[in-house]
Amino acid sequence: MPGISEKISQFIDHLEKSGKDSESKLVIILENEYRRRLNRYHLIARLLKKKYKMSFEEFRDKGEMKRLNYSLEAESDFCDWEMAITGIEYLKKNLAELVGEK
Repeated sequence: MPGISEKISQFIDHLEKSGKDSESKLVIILENEYRRRLNRYHLIARLLKKKYKMSFEEFRDKGEMKRLNYSLEAESDFCDWEMAITGIEYLKKNLAELVGEK
C-alpha cells in the first residue's frame, strides 16, 4: 500500500484519537464502518421479517411474491431483504478477516 498523504493522515487522526499509528487507526475506522453497515443490514432484515411475519427464506420459498401479485412494494422489499442477507454474510466474513477472528 502506498504511503498515506499528510492530508489523509489528518482526517484519520480526526476520526480516531487512539494514539496509535495510522494503519492501526485505519483498521479501527474500517472495523467501525463494517459494524455500522452490519447494523443497518440487520435492521432492514429485522423490519422486513416483522412486516411479513416470516423469514426471508420463507418469503422466497412460499411464493409470497406471486401471492402479492408481484407488487412494486413486494419486489422492492424482496430486493432490499436479499441485499441485507447477502450483505450480512459478506460483511461478517470481511470483518472477521479484518480483526483476525476465526
